[in-house]
Amino acid sequence: MRLLYRTAVPGIAIGVLAAGFWLIYGLSRGATAYGDSASYVDLADAISHGLTLTTVRAPGYPLFITACRGLAALLGTNDLRVLVVAQVVLCAGLSTYLVYDIGLRLTQRRSVGTIAGLMMAADVDLQHFTSAILTESLSVALAVASLWLRTRDQSWRRAGWVLALLVLTRPNLVFLPAGFAAFEMVRTRRVLGLLRPLWPSCLAISVWLSGMVLWGGDPLAIPKSFCPVDAFGKVYESQLWKEIPNEAERELVADAKRRGLDVYQAAALLANAMGGGRNLASVATDVMRADPIGYLRACVGVLPREFRQGTYWPRGTQSWGRSPNWKERWSWMDRWWRRVYRTAFYDSFPLFLSLVSLAWLNGLGWPRAVRAVRDTFAPFIVILFLSVAALSLGTEEVARLALSFHPINGLLWALALVRIWKGASQLVRAADQSQPARLNRT
Repeated sequence: MRLLYRTAVPGIAIGVLAAGFWLIYGLSRGATAYGDSASYVDLADAISHGLTLTTVRAPGYPLFITACRGLAALLGTNDLRVLVVAQVVLCAGLSTYLVYDIGLRLTQRRSVGTIAGLMMAADVDLQHFTSAILTESLSVALAVASLWLRTRDQSWRRAGWVLALLVLTRPNLVFLPAGFAAFEMVRTRRVLGLLRPLWPSCLAISVWLSGMVLWGGDPLAIPKSFCPVDAFGKVYESQLWKEIPNEAERELVADAKRRGLDVYQAAALLANAMGGGRNLASVATDVMRADPIGYLRACVGVLPREFRQGTYWPRGTQSWGRSPNWKERWSWMDRWWRRVYRTAFYDSFPLFLSLVSLAWLNGLGWPRAVRAVRDTFAPFIVILFLSVAALSLGTEEVARLALSFHPINGLLWALALVRIWKGASQLVRAADQSQPARLNRT
């Protein structure tokens, strides 16, 4: 027990320090609203009052907001302050410790866990979301928890339920349990292997959709809203719009391009002009038929952007309690720290692929890590990147959609750096030991 406590101390210390730092940042910045924030708050309001609301948002994050409001009422404090504190504790505190513990479990070395935890704590593009009224911090915390449970238990018995919560928070990650189910079936060569990662998500989605039907909502509101626009976004961003067979529609898109409209404005313009059962999905389908290789190339082109694209930081509108000198106080983070961090660890997509490949082959020199990388971390990265590439609105904000891979990137770098340091130290010791032998022979 004492040994377990001692090995946990560095991770606990890093988690506490990270939570303290990002709590100071979050409370001085204030809970910050972005474009999607209002829809989450509106759904939380409807849930609180038992009202029906037509929405394209999943219930996970609004329920989290509702829980924070309940806790704030008990404490007699501002509900948005409690929301920031809860997100900081989960993402900067608990998740940082869990990443440390994953590194420790994979290698039995505190140095690996320490570096992985520090990279999680210092990731500005990730941690600044702890003060945003968005799903990112909660979804990353749930992703880390599911990976930790899968590594700890070596099964999906408990991790599958966390994946279900993740899907209810970010529906675009629905392919994670489905992909892991297919992978488990192939790995174990048993049809029943797909059940543990999949059935909790199926149950959660069924309950959610049944509730929407009972409350008079549209259970297909999310795919109806996002899928056509996402498909059209890739057509609009690339040159694929020139393959639109309908000349009138092609001219509308060309005019939108000349006017510099963004994809949402172009989609609205085209949707208003179309009739006769035509919609954005029909336009995208026509382009896929006309140039399937080009559309596939557009999807593949999203993959490196998921890795290299920075999240929008620190834009947003004030929602609560921002310090008047907030920008001046924290400008150094964007001016040099974020740039240095991204240049060092998020500049080269081929390097990232090399780290993943080597980790899959030999655990980056850590034999104990091979099984976890092959069974959990590499499939997670593949499923996440491919699903975001397929379901994203072109390249817009794809880094935000793929944010859950950041803890794994930190873990890969920790494995690599400690292995390089250990190998260099062994070479130095070998050279020092061979020096007296050479002198004796002379």
